Amino acid sequence: QSNKLRIKLTRCMMSDVLKNIEISRKLVTSPNRQLEYELVFHFLPHKNYKHEFNVTSKEIVEKTELVFLKHMFMEIKKVAKISGELLHFQEEKRQRKDVEDSLLDEADVEPKQCKPDLGEAHESSDEEDAAEDADATSAKSKAKHQETQEYDDPGE
Repeated sequence: QSNKLRIKLTRCMMSDVLKNIEISRKLVTSPNRQLEYELVFHFLPHKNYKHEFNVTSKEIVEKTELVFLKHMFMEIKKVAKISGELLHFQEEKRQRKDVEDSLLDEADVEPKQCKPDLGEAHESSDEEDAAEDADATSAKSKAKHQETQEYDDPGE
């Protein structure tokens, strides 16, 4: 009983369940020149931490998407705002949720991919219009993020 209580009360940190993160970068030249980053999160299998923490693989992936990535992108946006770079975030969602949910506990690695596209930091003749476009894009991305968040978490 005391062991069960200890497992329920032990706080699970991302570093406890994360195996590694792969970061790849490539230069895309069409339609606009931009740097594209791809992040792939590899989590430990559930059997490695089930005796230490009261969490499932599904809960870890959900919290990573809702909390960690949200904070990480906010920090990236702050840095980009200071440096004057244009940003665009594109997230690859899971295709078949029910199939993946059953595979989460069995799989050794659970990748989560997210691609932020970083624009170039050079000045151009379109620089004045870019600020207005960035505001519109920012508003659209906030609305889409809010809609996605409501879809992912209808209980709250």
